[in-house]
Amino acid sequence: KHRQNQLLFAQGANNNCKVLLDICTKSYYHSKYDFVHQQLQNCRWEKHEFSLGQTQSKKLKGHTMNISLSDHFTYKKLLRFTFPSIVMMILTSIYGVVDGVFVSNFVGSEAFASINIIMPFLMILGAIGFMTGSGGSALVALTSGKEKKAKEIFSLLVYVLIAVGFLFTVGGEILLAPMARLLGADEILLPYCVRYGRIILLALIPFMLQNVFQSFLVVAERPQLGLLITIASGLTNMILDAYFIAVLRLGVVGAAAATALSQSIGGLIPLLYFIFPNRSRLRLGKAHMDFSALLKACTNGAS
Repeated sequence: KHRQNQLLFAQGANNNCKVLLDICTKSYYHSKYDFVHQQLQNCRWEKHEFSLGQTQSKKLKGHTMNISLSDHFTYKKLLRFTFPSIVMMILTSIYGVVDGVFVSNFVGSEAFASINIIMPFLMILGAIGFMTGSGGSALVALTSGKEKKAKEIFSLLVYVLIAVGFLFTVGGEILLAPMARLLGADEILLPYCVRYGRIILLALIPFMLQNVFQSFLVVAERPQLGLLITIASGLTNMILDAYFIAVLRLGVVGAAAATALSQSIGGLIPLLYFIFPNRSRLRLGKAHMDFSALLKACTNGAS
């Protein structure tokens, strides 16, 4: 009987082991299945994420916002990156042309001649912005990897340009009539020259800022923003010229007001962009006087 009980116990233990083995086997395979299933899910998720990144990169392909100054430039990439700047330069240069077209057709030849006489003097003053922008942008671009230094030089050049623009505005208003006479204005053309020049000089600082920001927006890797601002400024000039001259019949005053307002748009919008936090590498902030940086910017920009 004792032997029979041992056999029954052994048979029960054997059955229990089989049950336990079956449970463990199922649990093992179930765990392996969960593990494999989880890995497959992860792979699917990673594949989804990867495909999403490809989709985004395709959408952004060819968009110059992805081009950095540290990239290797091919001819195609260089053209895409510089095209907005080329268009900005063209649009900026047509301010006087647009004024001349409307003035010559709706005001008269004398007013048109007066604009052509005084325009070189105004452009020379505004060219300081081109000089500072081209020379300063190269100087800031050389500080790649030194964000604090780049922001300090950028801020210094903008602040100095605003101060110089204020002095030029005051001096230009005082010397406007003598300069018009020096450039060939007679007693008939002189009043037109003075009226046109005085209004344009009021927007000299925004005009200089527009010129300097055209270069710095490229350094900040935001050339498209500069292009959009310049297009908006140019359209504003054309629309206001048509309204002030053709509709309101304001003559030379209307032409000057349209140009001054459009230049204010071109200079103040990027100024606000750099004052407030942005996603570019440049922002206006604290600066200290650095005569060496000023000299390099001016000499490089004038060359």
